[in-house]
Amino acid sequence: MPDHPVPHSLVRCALCAPVPGVGDVFPHGRTNMTVNANLDKLLDKKFEDHDLQALPDAPVDALAGVSKADADALDKAFGIRTIGDLGRSPQIRAAVAITQLADSSK
Repeated sequence: MPDHPVPHSLVRCALCAPVPGVGDVFPHGRTNMTVNANLDKLLDKKFEDHDLQALPDAPVDALAGVSKADADALDKAFGIRTIGDLGRSPQIRAAVAITQLADSSK
């Protein structure tokens, strides 16, 4: 089970949500889940055709709207060099969890 920035009793992450149509089976650890997604608007043009499994290893400036200067600043401040580093960052995960909790309590 992946590490979570907050206890599960406070918030459910996307990985912990039941798989639609499969009842109470949870996807943690599944390796055979088919995923179809158009990520073109999320990525720089030169990364649009990359395999999904390769994207976490792509540089963070492969994300649309992230410049080389932005990527350099993330590296300097947090040691974030790849999309995977950004997505797994404890600071990013904490910010997302806090925002989701605050938004859901409105």
